[in-house]
Amino acid sequence: MLTGCNSVPKDPPRNYVAISLSKAQIEQIKIGVAKGLKDPESARFGDAFNASDDGSMIHVCGMVNAKNSYGGYTGEKPFYAAGDKLSKTFMGIGYGGETYRGTDIGTAAVRDMCASKGISPF
Repeated sequence: MLTGCNSVPKDPPRNYVAISLSKAQIEQIKIGVAKGLKDPESARFGDAFNASDDGSMIHVCGMVNAKNSYGGYTGEKPFYAAGDKLSKTFMGIGYGGETYRGTDIGTAAVRDMCASKGISPF
């Protein structure tokens, strides 16, 4: 018996446009990113937030320093966050500094994600 194959249609490529963020957006980004940290109240953000817009979502990359499980600050690590333009809320999706067998795989993954969204990596 011979069966046919249908290819799954791919999403059209998105165009990412660099944008500036408002103070309100930056505050929402900080709230969303901090929620994903072990100690949200300890979050200290860098000054730069680089962002792009694909028409429906806003993608943001920046740096954050926060306390780890031992109560010490980790040093600045990159983060990737995304937000829905309609709801105006953001969620931290990727955080640098995650390790696997002693290798920091999180930072490379975040930088790759930022680059894929048209955002210059830090």
